[in-house]
Amino acid sequence: MTTDVCIEIGGSDSRCARHIVSQHMVGAHSRIPKLCSSPTCQGDAMLWEIARHRWSEFGDPRLGEWILELVTTQNSQRANELLSIIESEVVPPSGNLQPGASAAAACLVQGLISATSVARVEVLYLLFQLAGGAVRDVATSVSRLAVAREITLGLPIFAEIAETGTRTERLQCIDVLSMCARFDQHCFSRVRALLLEIADMGDDEASSVSMELDDLDESSFHIS
Repeated sequence: MTTDVCIEIGGSDSRCARHIVSQHMVGAHSRIPKLCSSPTCQGDAMLWEIARHRWSEFGDPRLGEWILELVTTQNSQRANELLSIIESEVVPPSGNLQPGASAAAACLVQGLISATSVARVEVLYLLFQLAGGAVRDVATSVSRLAVAREITLGLPIFAEIAETGTRTERLQCIDVLSMCARFDQHCFSRVRALLLEIADMGDDEASSVSMELDDLDESSFHIS
């Protein structure tokens, strides 16, 4: 059974204020967004990615909606609130990866392409937290490899933001890029070259890159 309902995502401060959401009745309720017909919407691919996952099978079926709201919000306070909500659902502090972690990682990577300037740093932070959860040596039923793979697929996006983004975004990208090198040995040389280029962009970048390269050279590891 499917019913279409129109909900407001992020209020009037979002680039695309209204999205058509399909309410699928499969076990617990799960809302899967359809394409928005608004000409101002720049995130159709993001909606496709969210629609690919069965959110009702994870902890809270609203997880996909929260991620969509995060990448479209223009409100910094709301972005911070959503970061906390999403983080608690998929990678709580000092906890294991939760069901939905790999789906969240996939959607957050896709969302970076069209994310607002307010949301971009928060999305990068969440990806770094998910990456950290994937490398913790703890027992978990969630596929660490799946999370690592989804994040590594975003390497070209992280590189672009590192080159063209703000200093805050660039510094967050350094952390995420470093994780990509840890996850996939085929990314190692590419990430190392990128980090060396980023180091020339400022003192803060140089300091952060130096620490990451030292760590990578001394204790590189890969997810298996």
